[in-house]
Amino acid sequence: MVTRPRDQAAGLAALIEAAGGRALLYPAIEIEDLADPAAALRIIGKLDQLDLAIFVSPTAVRKAFDLLKKARVSWPTGLRAAAVGAGSRDELEGHGVHGARAPESGADSEALLALPELAAVAGKRIAIFRGEGGRELLGDTLTERGAKVEYAACYRRTRARALGRKKSEAG
Repeated sequence: MVTRPRDQAAGLAALIEAAGGRALLYPAIEIEDLADPAAALRIIGKLDQLDLAIFVSPTAVRKAFDLLKKARVSWPTGLRAAAVGAGSRDELEGHGVHGARAPESGADSEALLALPELAAVAGKRIAIFRGEGGRELLGDTLTERGAKVEYAACYRRTRARALGRKKSEAG
């Protein structure tokens, strides 16, 4: 059973089928654009003032770059990027952001926070691109280390609609 969001399930389902299994798609959540992305757009408008932009998932990268395009903002040449995992780093590469730091092993906030580059961040301006209401550990820890952290929520997770029902019927 593949519980990934509908638009992310195909790759895993194909791997299961290629290995001789039968993939049953049953999304547990859906990824949606924010009704009002003003807060993320505000941060995107001042990317050139940041020291580091952190992306918590490939979805965060895709949605953030959708917003950059909407705002007609280019990625600043000198802005460093970091990613929670290799998938997010690869997605950044696909958007032309090269050299993003990511943990060699692990793909979570704890692994990212263990990188030496994130140990001495006092006075640094950091934006964390994520889904609405994500974990606070990364931002809280960087703030404790002296960074000025802002969250840029660029998508939201919602409960998946029941199969065969219209969204308005699912409540």
